[in-house]
Amino acid sequence: MKIEKERKYLLRGLPDVPYTKIVLIKQYYFDTKKENTSLRLRTVEDILSIDSKGIHPLKHIKNYITFKEVKGELSERNELEERVSKEWAGVLINTMAYKMVYKLRYYWPDLDNNIRTHEIIIDHFIFPECGLLLAEIEEKAPNSNFAIPIGLENVIESDVTNDIRYLNCNIARVPSCVKVG
Repeated sequence: MKIEKERKYLLRGLPDVPYTKIVLIKQYYFDTKKENTSLRLRTVEDILSIDSKGIHPLKHIKNYITFKEVKGELSERNELEERVSKEWAGVLINTMAYKMVYKLRYYWPDLDNNIRTHEIIIDHFIFPECGLLLAEIEEKAPNSNFAIPIGLENVIESDVTNDIRYLNCNIARVPSCVKVG
């Protein structure tokens, strides 16, 4: 199981940067017996790829099953993720009880042309918290220095990394529990 390390921020607006990709994400959260755990099916539909040559429509759909477990602080979680077939995704959606989240995900560009030590994404929620904007900065290289990129600091309302209300599984389970920037 890998350890996911990330920081999460509530935003008051969408940063004005040239995003590299936009995807539609549907997340289905299943009930778990153990506290501080989540089990989800994520369906990712690539919508657009954006590069120096222009905007390219995409229509790729991928499905993943993910288990997460909080160990101590919310900024670090154990994570196990596997890609699953369209058939398995359909079985889970049609037979399991779940709560769901729909969101658009914007991928932050590498404006410095450096080797990426962090992945930066912006999630724009469509359901259940329409309009909620969250930025996630996930560590990709062990023990890398953390810095908020230029362009993001201007739209950050607050750091919600350790606020359990802003975990996607809780947004799905308890709609209206969060402040929409």
